[in-house]
Amino acid sequence: MWQEARKQEKHIKTLMVDYKRRAERRRDYYERIKQDPIKFLRLFGRSSKLHLDSEVTKAAENPNNMMPWIGDPSIMIDRFDVRASLEHYDTRVADDVKLSSTERIEARLCNYERYRCLIHNEYASVTEAMALKQIEMDEKYGEMEKRRKEEEEATVKKAQESKAAIGFVYEDSTCFSEPTVINTQPSTSQDNSDTDDEADSDMDIDVELDASALTAEARRQLAKSAATFGLHPSDFLRLLDADQQLEVELRLAKALEEEKLQLSGRKSRRSRRLLRERRAQEKFPRLLTTKCVSN
Repeated sequence: MWQEARKQEKHIKTLMVDYKRRAERRRDYYERIKQDPIKFLRLFGRSSKLHLDSEVTKAAENPNNMMPWIGDPSIMIDRFDVRASLEHYDTRVADDVKLSSTERIEARLCNYERYRCLIHNEYASVTEAMALKQIEMDEKYGEMEKRRKEEEEATVKKAQESKAAIGFVYEDSTCFSEPTVINTQPSTSQDNSDTDDEADSDMDIDVELDASALTAEARRQLAKSAATFGLHPSDFLRLLDADQQLEVELRLAKALEEEKLQLSGRKSRRSRRLLRERRAQEKFPRLLTTKCVSN
Protein backbone atom coordinates (compact mmCIF):
# COMPACT_ATOMS: atom_id res chain seq x y z
CA MET A 1 0.00 0.00 0.00
CA TRP A 2 2.84 2.37 0.82
CA GLN A 3 4.50 1.60 -2.53
CA GLU A 4 1.26 2.36 -4.36
CA ALA A 5 0.93 5.70 -2.54
CA ARG A 6 4.56 6.50 -3.31
CA LYS A 7 4.00 5.66 -6.97
CA GLN A 8 0.93 7.89 -7.09
CA GLU A 9 2.87 10.71 -5.43
CA LYS A 10 5.65 10.48 -8.02
CA HIS A 11 3.07 10.50 -10.79
CA ILE A 12 1.41 13.64 -9.41
CA LYS A 13 4.79 15.34 -8.99
CA THR A 14 5.66 14.51 -12.61
CA LEU A 15 2.37 16.01 -13.78
CA MET A 16 3.03 19.18 -11.77
CA VAL A 17 6.50 19.53 -13.29
CA ASP A 18 5.05 19.04 -16.77
CA TYR A 19 2.35 21.66 -16.16
CA LYS A 20 4.97 24.07 -14.83
CA ARG A 21 7.25 23.65 -17.84
CA ARG A 22 4.32 23.95 -20.22
CA ALA A 23 3.25 27.18 -18.51
CA GLU A 24 6.80 28.54 -18.75
CA ARG A 25 6.99 27.73 -22.46
CA ARG A 26 3.60 29.35 -23.04
CA ARG A 27 4.65 32.45 -21.09
CA ASP A 28 7.91 32.71 -23.04
CA TYR A 29 6.02 32.35 -26.31
CA TYR A 30 3.56 35.12 -25.47
CA GLU A 31 6.41 37.33 -24.26
CA ARG A 32 8.17 36.93 -27.60
CA ILE A 33 5.12 37.76 -29.70
CA LYS A 34 3.82 40.51 -27.41
CA GLN A 35 3.91 43.91 -29.09
CA ASP A 36 2.73 47.40 -28.45
CA PRO A 37 -1.04 47.71 -29.17
CA ILE A 38 -0.35 51.02 -30.93
CA LYS A 39 1.39 49.09 -33.69
CA PHE A 40 -1.91 47.45 -34.61
CA LEU A 41 -3.53 50.85 -35.22
CA ARG A 42 -4.08 51.47 -38.92
CA LEU A 43 -5.31 54.71 -40.47
CA PHE A 44 -6.84 54.75 -43.93
CA GLY A 45 -7.59 57.86 -45.95
CA ARG A 46 -8.30 59.02 -49.44
CA SER A 47 -7.04 62.13 -51.15
CA SER A 48 -9.72 64.49 -52.40
CA LYS A 49 -9.77 67.81 -54.17
CA LEU A 50 -11.71 70.75 -52.80
CA HIS A 51 -13.66 72.84 -55.28
CA LEU A 52 -14.21 76.35 -53.96
CA ASP A 53 -17.07 78.43 -55.23
CA SER A 54 -15.74 81.92 -55.80
CA GLU A 55 -19.22 83.48 -55.65
CA VAL A 56 -19.89 82.04 -52.20
CA THR A 57 -16.47 83.20 -51.02
CA LYS A 58 -17.06 86.74 -52.25
CA ALA A 59 -20.51 86.82 -50.65
CA ALA A 60 -19.10 85.67 -47.32
CA GLU A 61 -16.37 88.31 -47.39
CA ASN A 62 -18.74 91.08 -48.47
CA PRO A 63 -18.60 93.96 -45.94
CA ASN A 64 -22.38 94.23 -46.09
CA ASN A 65 -22.65 90.76 -44.51
CA MET A 66 -20.08 91.45 -41.77
CA MET A 67 -20.68 93.15 -38.44
CA PRO A 68 -18.51 93.94 -35.40
CA TRP A 69 -18.60 91.49 -32.53
CA ILE A 70 -20.12 92.78 -29.31
CA GLY A 71 -17.37 91.28 -27.19
CA ASP A 72 -14.63 92.94 -29.26
CA PRO A 73 -15.64 95.53 -31.89
CA SER A 74 -12.32 95.11 -33.69
CA ILE A 75 -13.37 91.57 -34.69
CA MET A 76 -15.76 91.32 -37.62
CA ILE A 77 -18.13 88.36 -37.68
CA ASP A 78 -20.70 87.12 -40.14
CA ARG A 79 -24.22 88.36 -39.51
CA PHE A 80 -25.39 84.75 -39.45
CA ASP A 81 -22.94 83.95 -36.66
CA VAL A 82 -24.62 82.80 -33.46
CA ARG A 83 -22.61 85.36 -31.51
CA ALA A 84 -24.47 88.10 -33.33
CA SER A 85 -27.66 87.05 -31.48
CA LEU A 86 -26.17 87.93 -28.10
CA GLU A 87 -27.38 91.28 -26.80
CA HIS A 88 -24.50 91.62 -24.35
CA TYR A 89 -21.33 89.72 -23.62
CA ASP A 90 -19.79 89.75 -20.16
CA THR A 91 -16.28 88.51 -19.56
CA ARG A 92 -16.18 86.49 -16.37
CA VAL A 93 -12.97 86.44 -14.44
CA ALA A 94 -12.28 83.07 -12.86
CA ASP A 95 -12.06 83.13 -9.10
CA ASP A 96 -8.73 82.20 -7.58
CA VAL A 97 -9.11 78.75 -6.05
CA LYS A 98 -7.42 78.50 -2.69
CA LEU A 99 -5.70 75.16 -2.32
CA SER A 100 -4.67 73.57 0.92
CA SER A 101 -1.07 72.60 1.61
CA THR A 102 -1.78 68.95 0.77
CA GLU A 103 -3.45 69.89 -2.51
CA ARG A 104 -0.54 72.16 -3.45
CA ILE A 105 1.93 69.33 -2.83
CA GLU A 106 -0.18 66.95 -4.92
CA ALA A 107 -0.35 69.54 -7.72
CA ARG A 108 3.44 69.86 -7.72
CA LEU A 109 3.82 66.07 -7.83
CA CYS A 110 1.41 65.91 -10.75
CA ASN A 111 3.33 68.64 -12.56
CA TYR A 112 6.54 66.67 -12.04
CA GLU A 113 4.98 63.55 -13.58
CA ARG A 114 3.53 65.57 -16.45
CA TYR A 115 6.47 67.76 -17.41
CA ARG A 116 9.66 66.00 -16.32
CA CYS A 117 10.44 64.97 -19.92
CA LEU A 118 9.87 68.52 -21.12
CA ILE A 119 12.09 69.93 -18.37
CA HIS A 120 14.86 67.49 -19.26
CA ASN A 121 14.51 68.25 -22.99
CA GLU A 122 14.67 71.98 -22.35
CA TYR A 123 17.81 71.50 -20.24
CA ALA A 124 19.40 69.25 -22.91
CA SER A 125 18.44 71.69 -25.73
CA VAL A 126 16.26 69.04 -27.40
CA THR A 127 13.71 70.60 -29.71
CA GLU A 128 10.18 69.32 -30.18
CA ALA A 129 11.00 68.05 -33.68
CA MET A 130 13.97 66.06 -32.35
CA ALA A 131 11.88 64.55 -29.55
CA LEU A 132 9.10 63.55 -31.95
CA LYS A 133 11.65 62.01 -34.31
CA GLN A 134 13.11 59.97 -31.45
CA ILE A 135 9.64 58.78 -30.46
CA GLU A 136 8.98 57.74 -34.05
CA MET A 137 12.25 55.78 -34.18
CA ASP A 138 11.44 54.08 -30.88
CA GLU A 139 8.00 53.07 -32.13
CA LYS A 140 9.44 51.63 -35.34
CA TYR A 141 12.60 49.92 -34.11
CA GLY A 142 12.34 49.96 -30.31
CA GLU A 143 10.76 46.51 -30.13
CA MET A 144 13.57 44.95 -32.16
CA GLU A 145 16.23 46.57 -29.96
CA LYS A 146 14.42 45.46 -26.80
CA ARG A 147 14.12 41.90 -28.06
CA ARG A 148 17.80 41.82 -28.99
CA LYS A 149 18.82 43.00 -25.51
CA GLU A 150 16.57 40.42 -23.87
CA GLU A 151 18.13 37.65 -25.97
CA GLU A 152 21.63 38.81 -25.03
CA GLU A 153 20.73 38.94 -21.34
CA ALA A 154 19.17 35.47 -21.53
CA THR A 155 22.32 34.11 -23.21
CA VAL A 156 24.60 35.64 -20.58
CA LYS A 157 22.37 34.41 -17.77
CA LYS A 158 22.32 30.87 -19.16
CA ALA A 159 26.11 30.89 -19.48
CA GLN A 160 26.47 32.03 -15.87
CA GLU A 161 24.03 29.45 -14.56
CA SER A 162 25.79 26.62 -16.38
CA LYS A 163 28.97 27.21 -14.37
CA ALA A 164 29.05 26.32 -10.67
CA ALA A 165 31.63 28.20 -8.58
CA ILE A 166 32.88 26.63 -5.36
CA GLY A 167 34.55 28.75 -2.69
CA PHE A 168 37.77 27.42 -1.15
CA VAL A 169 39.95 28.73 1.67
CA TYR A 170 43.65 28.00 1.96
CA GLU A 171 45.27 27.58 5.34
CA ASP A 172 47.47 30.67 5.01
CA SER A 173 44.65 32.96 3.86
CA THR A 174 43.17 35.42 6.30
CA CYS A 175 39.92 36.52 4.70
CA PHE A 176 38.13 35.73 1.48
CA SER A 177 35.01 36.53 -0.44
CA GLU A 178 33.10 33.37 -1.29
CA PRO A 179 31.24 33.25 -4.58
CA THR A 180 27.72 32.02 -4.69
CA VAL A 181 27.06 28.41 -5.61
CA ILE A 182 24.29 28.36 -8.13
CA ASN A 183 22.01 25.36 -8.23
CA THR A 184 21.30 24.56 -11.86
CA GLN A 185 18.71 21.88 -11.06
CA PRO A 186 15.09 23.03 -11.44
CA SER A 187 13.14 23.18 -8.21
CA THR A 188 9.86 21.32 -7.98
CA SER A 189 8.88 22.50 -4.48
CA GLN A 190 7.61 25.91 -5.62
CA ASP A 191 3.97 26.56 -6.33
CA ASN A 192 4.13 28.61 -9.53
CA SER A 193 0.91 29.63 -11.21
CA ASP A 194 0.53 29.09 -14.96
CA THR A 195 -1.15 32.44 -15.43
CA ASP A 196 0.61 35.29 -17.20
CA ASP A 197 -0.58 38.10 -14.94
CA GLU A 198 2.81 38.72 -13.31
CA ALA A 199 3.77 42.29 -14.14
CA ASP A 200 7.23 43.77 -13.96
CA SER A 201 7.50 45.82 -10.79
CA ASP A 202 10.45 47.89 -11.97
CA MET A 203 9.83 51.54 -12.55
CA ASP A 204 10.31 53.03 -15.95
CA ILE A 205 12.00 56.42 -15.57
CA ASP A 206 12.23 58.12 -18.94
CA VAL A 207 14.72 60.78 -17.75
CA GLU A 208 18.34 59.64 -17.69
CA LEU A 209 20.15 62.27 -15.66
CA ASP A 210 22.84 61.85 -13.02
CA ALA A 211 21.97 64.43 -10.38
CA SER A 212 25.24 63.92 -8.48
CA ALA A 213 27.34 64.92 -11.51
CA LEU A 214 25.54 68.23 -12.15
CA THR A 215 27.31 71.51 -11.68
CA ALA A 216 25.88 74.51 -9.87
CA GLU A 217 25.07 76.22 -13.17
CA ALA A 218 23.27 73.11 -14.44
CA ARG A 219 21.25 72.91 -11.23
CA ARG A 220 20.22 76.55 -11.56
CA GLN A 221 19.18 75.97 -15.16
CA LEU A 222 17.09 72.94 -14.18
CA ALA A 223 15.51 74.87 -11.31
CA LYS A 224 14.64 77.72 -13.68
CA SER A 225 13.10 75.31 -16.19
CA ALA A 226 11.13 73.54 -13.45
CA ALA A 227 9.73 76.85 -12.17
CA THR A 228 8.14 77.53 -15.57
CA PHE A 229 6.17 74.27 -15.28
CA GLY A 230 4.65 74.92 -11.85
CA LEU A 231 7.36 73.31 -9.69
CA HIS A 232 9.46 74.70 -6.91
CA PRO A 233 13.13 75.16 -7.84
CA SER A 234 14.24 72.15 -5.78
CA ASP A 235 11.36 69.81 -6.66
CA PHE A 236 12.70 68.38 -9.92
CA LEU A 237 16.10 67.19 -8.70
CA ARG A 238 14.73 65.99 -5.37
CA LEU A 239 11.93 63.92 -6.91
CA LEU A 240 14.16 62.62 -9.70
CA ASP A 241 16.76 61.45 -7.18
CA ALA A 242 14.04 59.73 -5.11
CA ASP A 243 12.71 57.94 -8.22
CA GLN A 244 16.18 56.75 -9.21
CA GLN A 245 16.90 55.45 -5.70
CA LEU A 246 13.57 53.62 -5.65
CA GLU A 247 14.31 52.09 -9.04
CA VAL A 248 17.68 50.80 -7.83
CA GLU A 249 16.12 49.36 -4.66
CA LEU A 250 13.41 47.57 -6.66
CA ARG A 251 15.98 46.16 -9.08
CA LEU A 252 18.17 44.88 -6.23
CA ALA A 253 15.17 43.38 -4.44
CA LYS A 254 14.09 41.62 -7.62
CA ALA A 255 17.59 40.26 -8.23
CA LEU A 256 17.79 39.03 -4.63
CA GLU A 257 14.41 37.33 -4.95
CA GLU A 258 15.46 35.58 -8.15
CA GLU A 259 18.69 34.46 -6.50
CA LYS A 260 16.76 33.06 -3.54
CA LEU A 261 14.44 31.15 -5.86
CA GLN A 262 17.43 29.58 -7.56
CA LEU A 263 18.81 28.46 -4.18
CA SER A 264 15.72 26.59 -3.06
CA GLY A 265 15.61 22.94 -2.15
CA ARG A 266 17.22 20.58 0.34
CA LYS A 267 20.53 20.41 -1.53
CA SER A 268 21.04 24.17 -1.49
CA ARG A 269 21.49 24.77 2.24
CA ARG A 270 25.17 25.47 1.81
CA SER A 271 24.41 27.83 -1.06
CA ARG A 272 21.92 29.76 1.03
CA ARG A 273 24.41 29.96 3.89
CA LEU A 274 27.08 31.31 1.54
CA LEU A 275 24.58 33.83 0.22
CA ARG A 276 23.79 35.05 3.75
CA GLU A 277 27.48 35.35 4.56
CA ARG A 278 28.13 37.28 1.39
CA ARG A 279 25.23 39.65 2.11
CA ALA A 280 26.50 40.17 5.64
CA GLN A 281 30.01 40.84 4.37
CA GLU A 282 28.68 43.41 1.90
CA LYS A 283 26.67 45.06 4.67
CA PHE A 284 29.33 44.97 7.44
CA PRO A 285 32.71 44.64 5.71
CA ARG A 286 34.80 46.08 8.56
CA LEU A 287 33.46 43.76 11.22
CA LEU A 288 34.06 40.68 9.10
CA THR A 289 37.56 41.82 8.15
CA THR A 290 38.46 42.36 11.81
CA LYS A 291 37.09 38.95 12.72
CA CYS A 292 39.05 37.21 9.95
CA VAL A 293 42.31 38.92 10.88
CA SER A 294 41.88 38.19 14.60
CA ASN A 295 41.38 34.52 13.88
